[in-house]
Amino acid sequence: MSPAQMEQIMNRYGMEMLGPPIVFRLWPPGGRRRSGAHPSSPLLRAASRLRITSLLGHALTPEVERQLEVLLEADEGMYRISLLKHEPKDFSYGELRQEVERGKFFQPLFAFGQTFLASAGLSNESVKYYCSLVQFYTVYKLQRMAVPKVRLYLLCFASHRFRQINDNLIEAFIHLVDDYEQQAKIAAEIAAAESMAEATGNLQAAGQC
Repeated sequence: MSPAQMEQIMNRYGMEMLGPPIVFRLWPPGGRRRSGAHPSSPLLRAASRLRITSLLGHALTPEVERQLEVLLEADEGMYRISLLKHEPKDFSYGELRQEVERGKFFQPLFAFGQTFLASAGLSNESVKYYCSLVQFYTVYKLQRMAVPKVRLYLLCFASHRFRQINDNLIEAFIHLVDDYEQQAKIAAEIAAAESMAEATGNLQAAGQC
C-alpha cells in the first residue's frame, strides 16, 4: 500500500495526522527497504501518538488528571488556560508575581511530565509541537477533542510553559540585579561627590579662621 493510499484511509476514517514526522528504520543499515509503510507515513505518526496517549492513560494519577481538567475550566469568567498562556509584559513586581503564581500551578504537572514524557520517548521538538497546538486551538475546540489526545497536548503545554516561566524569571532576575547595580553605582558616585564637596567646604572654612 502506498503512502498516498494510507493517507486516504486516514482521512476516510477521520484520523487526524498531527505531530512532526517520526522516522522509523524499517530496513537494516546498508540493506534494502522492506515493503510496507513509508517511514514518515501519517499512519506511523498517528500510531506513535496513540501509543503515547495509551501510556499516559495508564500513568496518570487522579491529582494530575484533575489538574489537566482544571486547565479547561472557567474561573471567574476566564478559562484557566487562557490566564496561564499570558506572559509578563515587563519586569514589574506585579507581572513577576503573577508569573511566579503561574509557575506554582504548573510545577506538579511539570514534575509528572518530565518523567513521563522522557520514558515515553517523546522528543523536545514533539513536546513543543503539541504545546503549540494548545496555543493555536481555542478552548472550545480543545474541549471537543478526544480526551486522551487533549490530555497529551495539555501535559506538553504545561511542561513547556513551566520551562518558559523559569527562563522568564531568570531573565528578570539578571535584569533587576543589573539595574540595582547601576543604581548603586550612581548612588555611590553621588555620595562620593557630596562628601568631597563637604570636605572641600570644611577646608575652606578652616582656612578662613
